[in-house]
Amino acid sequence: MDHETYQFRNSDVILDSKKDIKKEIFEIINKIKIPGKGTGMRDKLNKAFKEEFRKRGWAPKRIKINVKGKEESFGEVDFFKDRVAIEVSFTHRSFIGVDLLKMETLSFSIKDEIDLGIMIVVTDEFQKKHFPTTAGSMTLKQITRYLEGPYKSAIDVPILVIGLKD
Repeated sequence: MDHETYQFRNSDVILDSKKDIKKEIFEIINKIKIPGKGTGMRDKLNKAFKEEFRKRGWAPKRIKINVKGKEESFGEVDFFKDRVAIEVSFTHRSFIGVDLLKMETLSFSIKDEIDLGIMIVVTDEFQKKHFPTTAGSMTLKQITRYLEGPYKSAIDVPILVIGLKD
């Protein structure tokens, strides 16, 4: 599948240093076929990514943080391997902040479990063509606005955003 990327805090350099991981991620993206249009398409696309990442040993990672001396769950990232966390997100844009904060929590500034976060989303054009009835999906353009704007000083972890397109 064709894509475009946005790098934040030299994420491209970090990914280049993890050649096998980079190759694997882009092989998966290139293998995924667009499962049609309309209702259920986002679920089918998520399922396709899940199957391909799991085949290659990627697994979800639960995030636990210490709250007043007690360890509590903060959520999880979709896939984790070799200090790289990946969120595949075709959900509503209201989750952008939550997904970015999950990456930050796993980074060197808090848990020191990742060197890089990757978000796989859609481009505006892809959304209009394949999710025409579900306006409001998280897109490359929206995440870029968050990282260049209100979250610029709050997010220290390098993040690569991959936007799917036709």
